[in-house]
Amino acid sequence: MVGKELGAEMYGECVAATLDDAEQVRMIAVSLVWAIGSQYAKHVSLHNLRLLDDAFIKVCDMVNDSSMLVRQRACLILGRFRRVSPQYLEQTFSKQVMSNLRSVPRSLGYGRNRGLHSSKFHQRETVDELRLLDSGAAGAFVHGLEDEYQEVRDAAIESILELSSESPVFASRAVDFLVDMFNDSSDRVRVRAIRALTVMGTRSVIYLTDEQLSIAVSAIKDSSQSVRLRIYEFLSVSVVSSNGLQQLMHAIQDNLEAYSSDLLPVYRALKLLGANHSNIITPQLTCTLLNISQHYLSREARIDDVVYAGNVILVINTKRATRHAVASVLPDYVFGHLPYLCDKYPGCLPNNLAEYVPAHLPYVRQMLVRPTPDTLVTQMTRDDDEQQTSALFTRMQRVLNKACEEPASAQIADDLVLAARTFLHTATAECRQKVVARYAELVSIGVKIKVMVESHDTMQVGEMFALTARLMHGSYEIEARTQGLDPLARTSLVYLR
Repeated sequence: MVGKELGAEMYGECVAATLDDAEQVRMIAVSLVWAIGSQYAKHVSLHNLRLLDDAFIKVCDMVNDSSMLVRQRACLILGRFRRVSPQYLEQTFSKQVMSNLRSVPRSLGYGRNRGLHSSKFHQRETVDELRLLDSGAAGAFVHGLEDEYQEVRDAAIESILELSSESPVFASRAVDFLVDMFNDSSDRVRVRAIRALTVMGTRSVIYLTDEQLSIAVSAIKDSSQSVRLRIYEFLSVSVVSSNGLQQLMHAIQDNLEAYSSDLLPVYRALKLLGANHSNIITPQLTCTLLNISQHYLSREARIDDVVYAGNVILVINTKRATRHAVASVLPDYVFGHLPYLCDKYPGCLPNNLAEYVPAHLPYVRQMLVRPTPDTLVTQMTRDDDEQQTSALFTRMQRVLNKACEEPASAQIADDLVLAARTFLHTATAECRQKVVARYAELVSIGVKIKVMVESHDTMQVGEMFALTARLMHGSYEIEARTQGLDPLARTSLVYLR
């Protein structure tokens, strides 16, 4: 049967097979129903529905199967459907379902502790009665998200994420249910639900109600770091009310004090929150967050206060029009802190901050426009100097390769230093001289280590370890503190290590 095309006439037999007593038969039948329904989507079923919609409804019914594996397979396959009619998609979140042709409230029959799969329920009903009869797609994902097995809940979340791109209405309804999953007993399920919402938020911003925000704020305090990091990502693509933003900032403040390892992820989230809430972050809210008095001289905040730094990152990342209004109420010490914050937390503040600095603070503008020169290695420009430096890096690398292929000798190290010295006599840029001299020194150290290893002299073990530490530190130092290195030069540093 491999490679054989499935005929539309097989659809009825596959639907009948979903009622088979054997679990494996039902699992395969679910896949076949989806395959045939998708291939012959425009055909009409016996119920006068598009075959695609009819197949979607049949797979939704399988979410109530007595077997966990079948329920998991059904939830996974729901996410594979494309171009399902919107009314059937939206029915999957209906809280009223039909069991034995009677309307049953969701809360009476489908919780993970009081579900259709509880032992007490099984004592009263047969396997056939466990099915939802003539229910359409009603409540399918409600069942999946409240299943007692986390494998089924995981599958339901993944399918909701896939189907959210099919219908904006479906996606908006899914938010409420996925936010509820933040309280799930399984870390894995909570992370999966948060990740799904984050992906949905990248497609269109998610507007959280106060109730949903309260659930998200409680999840911020989760003991699992993986859950907290996912929550920060989700909040960065969300929009809340003005009161909600203050509530969120209080929760983030508590986390910054409790979990120091969350610092950078929180700041990255605050950067995006500032951009998403530009219409909410007013000068008045800025004064509240930064404890700025409009009537008295404000006390300068500590530059190493992580909560203060987070508030600055939030308000300074608003959109351009709002940023001018926010900057007008900032005291001078905040502008004086910006260069430090830019260096301390790279990527968390915008690049064009100099234009918002008052004219009477020219030194702040200068620090924001030009990087501070380093005493060891300075900024390299992408011009002829860089090309010459890269060429010398390559020549030195060849010497190192030769030292690795042949028995190392002190003469190779001496030749290397001589070559570097000759180059430095012809160099004109100070930055190139320092970088190349430092690299020559590191390669020379590498050759000396090679000599010590091949000499098998145990008396030199301590010195060899000291040289190795110098080599590793120096190579990382050049890579981290030098701007303008081309990929070839960076590769040479990696190879040297």
